Amino acid sequence: MKALKKKIETFGIKILNEKKYNALVSNIIDFNKQFIPYIKALKCLGATHQKFLIFGQGRSGSTLLVSLLNSHPNIKCEGEILNNATNFRKGNILFPKLFLRGKLAMYGNKFSYGYKVKVYQLEEQKKIHNISQFLNKQQNNGWKIIFLQRKNVFDHAMSNIMAETTKRYHSYNNLNDYQAPKIKVNINDLDEKIHFRHHYHKLENEILANLKGDYITVTYEDDLLIPEKHQKTASKIFNYLNLEDADVATHLKKINSKKWDELIENYQEVKIHMAASYNIDINKK
Repeated sequence: MKALKKKIETFGIKILNEKKYNALVSNIIDFNKQFIPYIKALKCLGATHQKFLIFGQGRSGSTLLVSLLNSHPNIKCEGEILNNATNFRKGNILFPKLFLRGKLAMYGNKFSYGYKVKVYQLEEQKKIHNISQFLNKQQNNGWKIIFLQRKNVFDHAMSNIMAETTKRYHSYNNLNDYQAPKIKVNINDLDEKIHFRHHYHKLENEILANLKGDYITVTYEDDLLIPEKHQKTASKIFNYLNLEDADVATHLKKINSKKWDELIENYQEVKIHMAASYNIDINKK
């Protein structure tokens, strides 16, 4: 990508102002992120290793799960390759199926290749009209599905609020212990995020009910929250992918382990609201 930028600098910078020039560079780079897998796809004869995808929502431990799976010497698991926000500035991938085939061609003959995708990212792809149909076709083409869920909707919503407020989404073992600050929770924002999670929990269940193939479920609270569960969880997935077992480790750690009354300034207000509106007791964390 650096070579591409350098090639157009001499020509591009003479005819465009800085803003338009930067936009041109970004568009070319974004195009290449799609173009390279498309070229690879044309030469793809089919992967010789197992392929899989992690299907779920954000703030459910997907980054941790990818880190654990990549401990296996025969796995190459990427992140949100269909995510408009991080991969393609202008929005949609032109040919999602061909794009995935190209990504598979890049890695699938050396590793068991996987990626993660959020249900709302699939909704945003204009070329994917029916998510259940898309996932069924993925299964028919040999992709295995790992469904990742987080059951506690309050914790799920608060994870978003904490991350957005503190601008801290992950924590790493090589960093000093991080002490999360107390924050004041906006009740309207909390409600919005809870409704968002409820909506997509329901949609996920509808999609999974229409799958014709099998899938494996990983639950954040049961399988990822406690580090002592990581090996058992990974081993279960390795078995599902028909891979030999392997020891796993991660550079990630939980951002904080405080109780909510230590993290929320208006804890009593939030507690009363959750009990009255959702019949949820937030004392348990």
